[in-house]
Amino acid sequence: MRREVKLAIYGVLILSYIITAALFLWIYLMIEPMLTLSPVPEGGGEPGVAPVPEGAPQISQRLLLLYRLIRSPTMAAIFFSLFLIAVFLNEFSYIFLAILHVFISRKRIRPISEWKSIPMVSIIVPAHNEEKVIEETIRTLLDTSYPNKEIIVVNDGSTDRTEEIVKPYALRGEVILINRPNAGKAVALNTGVHVANGEIIVAIDADGAVERDAITRLVAHFQDPNVVAVAGNVKVGNRVNLLTKLQALEYIREINLRRRALDLLNTIYVVPGAIGAFRKSAYMQIGWYDRDTVAEDMDVTIKFLKTRGLIPYEGTAIVHTEAPETLKSWFRQRNRWYGGTLQTMVKHRAHWWRHGALSFVGFPYLYLSSIFVPVLEITAIGVGLIYSLLGLWRGVLLYFAAAMAVEFFCSILGILIDREDPKLILLTPIYVLIYRYFVDFVRMKCYWNYYRGRLGWTRAERYGGLGKKIGV
Repeated sequence: MRREVKLAIYGVLILSYIITAALFLWIYLMIEPMLTLSPVPEGGGEPGVAPVPEGAPQISQRLLLLYRLIRSPTMAAIFFSLFLIAVFLNEFSYIFLAILHVFISRKRIRPISEWKSIPMVSIIVPAHNEEKVIEETIRTLLDTSYPNKEIIVVNDGSTDRTEEIVKPYALRGEVILINRPNAGKAVALNTGVHVANGEIIVAIDADGAVERDAITRLVAHFQDPNVVAVAGNVKVGNRVNLLTKLQALEYIREINLRRRALDLLNTIYVVPGAIGAFRKSAYMQIGWYDRDTVAEDMDVTIKFLKTRGLIPYEGTAIVHTEAPETLKSWFRQRNRWYGGTLQTMVKHRAHWWRHGALSFVGFPYLYLSSIFVPVLEITAIGVGLIYSLLGLWRGVLLYFAAAMAVEFFCSILGILIDREDPKLILLTPIYVLIYRYFVDFVRMKCYWNYYRGRLGWTRAERYGGLGKKIGV
């Protein structure tokens, strides 16, 4: 990347923080008078609050101290400042980089007719009990426009009809089928890479319907020799109920929109297992996929980042995936996502300061968004209710309204950039006020499972028929 472009990126980053801080300060100064409480007198003489007599149980003394702390004007200001700062930094500060990415990414890749060569690409599909979805995935991969490819399906000890469905394609020479005992997704991917003939590896989940130009758009980035991996764009294909539609909005604004900003800072910490590509030579150097986390895609991405190679995001390389349609299936998926994130953070904590932008932008943002913000959001509900009961409901309402305005802006921007269904914007209040807090609670539960050593590799339920749902 040219020096001028890098300077522009960091200039926009600094500008985004300045605008974020100015907007926060303006809202805070406007609402702060509505959050003023008179402190509790030292003797506890506020009307309706009796002082605690000497010799009272220690718990009563502690409750009075807690009440005085809550009633402190300073405490109210600190809490609501932290709440808005977290919301604005987590949701607003990266938006300007995401917008800049739209313009930069258009000029970053060349059409296939201008490539110096068309490299061999090995597409690896790890599969374990995928009878409902595997044929659809193979069909869309065979239909992709990239001319020089091989498709490798690694049947990881399936006990259903997965092998039976894939075998006719293998007999016709359309795919390579590898059957192996069940050992997990990481081992299945390593097996596929071991037999792959291509220098460029594309990993695809077995429930993905790939758009026709997706592989070509991923591989185009490897014309730059500094690129070691590329992240694709994952979209929810089965938008059949409220839960899956909320996940569709989540993918658009929480994952893909942020990934655009992280791309420009070269701090993308997850090349999704649903669609991602990497150089086989770089992969051999970092030590393959490990089995010590349940988020193997995140773990291997951070290892790629530590090489200081480039990992761009290609928003036009699209795969449609199946999202969980029930809360039980959703929890199984998120248990692996969030628990695996914590595993990976702990695994890579040693010498974290040695890796450039990953150390000073990527890791801090990951800790902020994964741990600090969820805890603060959960606390905000309880504290906001307490301050409302103490008579500050107008100020609390305006604070949450300001946060909601930011959330609507993120939803609208994400929908526009991804050219998505605008009706998803209407789900923003449900997403922010219900779904996100549910996510926060589940995230904390997964962290607790990790602490107790009860974290395992789980996956969401498969449904099938994705092609009909997305019209391919």
